[in-house]
Amino acid sequence: MPPIAFFDLSNFEFTRTVFDKEAIRARLPHRYEMEMLDRVIHFDAESQTIAGIKEVREDEFWVRGHFPGQPVLPGVLIGEAAGQLSALYYSEMASNDRILAFAAADSLKLRGTVVPGEDLLLLGRMLEIKPRATRFQAQGLVDGRIVFEGIIVGMPL
Repeated sequence: MPPIAFFDLSNFEFTRTVFDKEAIRARLPHRYEMEMLDRVIHFDAESQTIAGIKEVREDEFWVRGHFPGQPVLPGVLIGEAAGQLSALYYSEMASNDRILAFAAADSLKLRGTVVPGEDLLLLGRMLEIKPRATRFQAQGLVDGRIVFEGIIVGMPL
């Protein structure tokens, strides 16, 4: 049985934009090639959930070498995108000026590929925010199929 998304996507507004690129930049320090979020389409503090989109483009730095002639978004960049989604959630919910750095990935499973021209839908649910670490449940979907899932651990700096 294939894994199931932990969001109910049937009533999801995929065209909605909660945070655009400039709003994301105002909240996260990542720039240039390391900007992994194009927009946030869902943010709900009550359910502790967030969803964002990474538009996978042909001109990204990794395309030429991973893999020549058949580019596949590297798993570490998928994890980084999920980490940035959790950091954005943290930036909205924490009552401090600290940024959240990637500390670990627990039980991260890659279940499919993501290629240029596809949009990676990132889903996240905050599990806990503590002074020294956060835990964030994350999934990534392309065209409704889950391509990764796991727990992202963040460390406030």
